[in-house]
Amino acid sequence: MSQPQSQLHTLTTDSRGIAVDIDDTLCETALTCMELMQSRFGSTSNTTGLELLRRYRQPGNVPEWQAANAQTWLAAQLHDENFLLSLPEVPDARASMKAIAQSLPIACYITSRVHSLQMVTEQWLQYHDFPEAPVITRDPAVHSPGWKLQYLAKLFSSLYAVIDNEKSTLETKTELAIYVRILFDRFSENKQAQSQVDGQEISVFSSWSEIGAYFNNTTCTVD
Repeated sequence: MSQPQSQLHTLTTDSRGIAVDIDDTLCETALTCMELMQSRFGSTSNTTGLELLRRYRQPGNVPEWQAANAQTWLAAQLHDENFLLSLPEVPDARASMKAIAQSLPIACYITSRVHSLQMVTEQWLQYHDFPEAPVITRDPAVHSPGWKLQYLAKLFSSLYAVIDNEKSTLETKTELAIYVRILFDRFSENKQAQSQVDGQEISVFSSWSEIGAYFNNTTCTVD
């Protein structure tokens, strides 16, 4: 998979680095779309955007919004640079990331946004004052849920942590040595590991304040 070279030369080789997803991990993408689609297309469920997010995870999964006009509108928003720049951050994400970056290098941000959205993604991170790090985007021809870890394995031999909101990403088997796989799931009531990969547990956190506390209380060393 090819990758724009704008920042890849700055990738750290430090095994203590972390790789972090963007949409619905740092950036409040799905929830914002849920709320806008409620206003634009309506919802007979008479519930909040946050409750719809808990039930369906993504706005494209809401049964009432399966019509072509709703799906087309959603796809257009997710490729609209002005819309992407306007998105808010997930609560506590920036403060927690800045605190983590004081003791661990941010190896990269990795997102399923396609290459053409790399620049606006970098601008969003800069505008919200997230720690500086390279941004890795997705080749539009690649659709496998495991592509992130497979691609990271080409760049690194090991990472201290990978943080993502998609369980399928973290369940990917890879040659990349990862000390801790962190699932950001704000609706998880089970804080215990939900699954294992080659005997390694996936750690589950429902807020960035919890993630920040974990890193603050963990000795970040890798044998």
